[in-house]
Amino acid sequence: MSFSFYQELSKIKIIKVYDGNATYRNGTPRSISVPKQASYTQILEAALRTFHINDDCTKYCITIPTDDVGGDQPLDEIAPLKTLKQTFGRTLNTYIRYKERGDMDFDYVRVYPGIL
Repeated sequence: MSFSFYQELSKIKIIKVYDGNATYRNGTPRSISVPKQASYTQILEAALRTFHINDDCTKYCITIPTDDVGGDQPLDEIAPLKTLKQTFGRTLNTYIRYKERGDMDFDYVRVYPGIL
C-alpha cells in the first residue's frame, strides 16, 4: 500500500448506521464513510444513500442512543462527529430516524422493498 492511500484513509471517518432497533439487535449496521470535517447534512445524505432512501432529507434525522430503554437524541448539527465520541474513545451507535410531526392529523407510510 502506498503512502497516499494511508493519507486519504486518515481523512475519512467510517460510521456504523442502523435503520432501527431490529437491525441493532441483529447486529447488522451499514457503514458510511464521510470526511472528518463532514457537516450534519453530509452525514445524513450519506446514510440515506446507503439505505437507498430517495426522499427529502429534511424528513429524517440522525440520532444517538441516550439509554438502554430506547431513548435517543438528535446528533449535534454544529459538530456532529465530535458528539459521536464518548469520553473513553468508543464510537456511539447511530440511527437514522424519520422525524415525527405531532401537529398532523394523518400521515403516510412509505414502504421500501428489500430482499426476501
